[in-house]
Amino acid sequence: MAAIHLMCLAVLLVAATTAAVTRTRWPLRSPCAALALWLTGTAGSVGMLLLAVVALIADPHPLRIQDPSGAVGLGLTLIGALVVMRVLRTFVRISVAAHRRRRRHACLIDVFSSPMPGRKGVSVVDTTDLFAYAIPGRRLNRIVLSRGLLDRLGDQEVEAVLSHEHRHLRGRHHIIRQLSDAIESAFPCSGTRAVRARTDDLLEMCADCAARGKVGNRVTARAILTLTGMSAPPDALGANSPSPTAARLHHLLDDTRCCRSPRAITTFGAAGLVGLAPVTAAYALLVVEFCRYVCP
Repeated sequence: MAAIHLMCLAVLLVAATTAAVTRTRWPLRSPCAALALWLTGTAGSVGMLLLAVVALIADPHPLRIQDPSGAVGLGLTLIGALVVMRVLRTFVRISVAAHRRRRRHACLIDVFSSPMPGRKGVSVVDTTDLFAYAIPGRRLNRIVLSRGLLDRLGDQEVEAVLSHEHRHLRGRHHIIRQLSDAIESAFPCSGTRAVRARTDDLLEMCADCAARGKVGNRVTARAILTLTGMSAPPDALGANSPSPTAARLHHLLDDTRCCRSPRAITTFGAAGLVGLAPVTAAYALLVVEFCRYVCP
């Protein structure tokens, strides 16, 4: 029975946190908190699955004919394990392929670009085309700007773009994006597509927060408007993301408190509680088994 309860809790946890982030509008006002909630919900559900496996191993007779709950628990746990393994395998495949593409692209950038004076890790390509993006990855981290973009933007707007891209690199946002890509690729449907789209939006808004903290709301908004519609390599992280521009501008100009608002603070607290869910479940499981041992 313990495995059944744990699997039900795992499904409820991941479904509730995913729905809260993808089916509502509040995450667009508190993107960092929303991302934290989704990630802890996903990690918590995996933790529940591991506890279900432990509960099955601890049961000396999980497939007793006279106790069908053991078979049901085993079946649910196997289904959960297959789902996680499929997503994990897809994540590894996507990550390896993306790293290879980024490495080849970084080699080309090293040949056809020059370092930006006074900016470590920033490369400038001498072209009139307009683009700005970051190439993430171990030993690959760099920001790529075009000469045409530098000529078009003011100093503060360039600072906003650089702050945006640096936030992508420091936050390892490409890993979160690859996770959402893996979920959509492993189980393509409208729900997983919504997760991927909302994750992209929230990542861009989190990076916008870093830019506005550096140069202010209006300068960052002007930089976003200038960058809208530009193209970037598929594995890069760019301020010119296709995420809805209107939502990003509304977040910058109207939601000035962002992740310092009471809503965001409450969400961060909820994310912490969700992250502790597997620990709480393990403690409850131990208490139940102890009571069964003491009072058979």
